[in-house]
Amino acid sequence: MAVKGQNRLRKTQDFNRVHQNGTAYRTRGFTLKVAAGLNEWNRWGIITSRKIGHAVTRNRVRRMIREILRQSSLKQGYDLVVVTHPSIAEMNYHLLKERLTGLLSRAGLLKTGEGA
Repeated sequence: MAVKGQNRLRKTQDFNRVHQNGTAYRTRGFTLKVAAGLNEWNRWGIITSRKIGHAVTRNRVRRMIREILRQSSLKQGYDLVVVTHPSIAEMNYHLLKERLTGLLSRAGLLKTGEGA
């Protein structure tokens, strides 16, 4: 199932708003920035630099993060930006899911009954 266009942050001004007004949660491999959204649904963006690796590696990381966010039962109305760090390339799906779910829980975004 593809990510709907309405669920993506696309514009530079949206990314900048989350960076400037959002709260950061860090763990090894990536940083999660969360800001109150302008809509009733969640939107997210993923930033992967070339320091992570070649295009195949960056795309693999983005696909895993998108799938984790898609499967998570999140509270609505937030804009999220996931900024990846080079150490994320070494992580497998299960470790990435554990860490991202933990950050979502710390940020208070998971609906009741979920968390790491």
